[in-house]
Amino acid sequence: MNGKINNLIQIAGIRRYTLTEGKEKGLDVLDCDNGKLRFLLNVGKSLDMMQLYHEGQNVSFVSKNGFTARELPFA
Repeated sequence: MNGKINNLIQIAGIRRYTLTEGKEKGLDVLDCDNGKLRFLLNVGKSLDMMQLYHEGQNVSFVSKNGFTARELPFA
C-alpha cells in the first residue's frame, strides 16, 4: 500500500444484518470482509462462523439443513 488510505472502510469492514425470510428469519449476522477473506458470524450463537470465503471462493461447508434462527438448548 502507498499510505493513501483515508478511511478504514476502504480496506476492511464489518456489516450487521438481520435475515428476514425462511428458517433464517430473525437471525443476526456479522459480515466481515477485508478483500481477501470474508466470513459471516452468527451473533446469536457466540459468533460461530457460518461461512468463510477466500478471494470470493466459498471454502466452508454448509449442511443441507442450512442455518436457523431457532434456539436449541445446549446439552
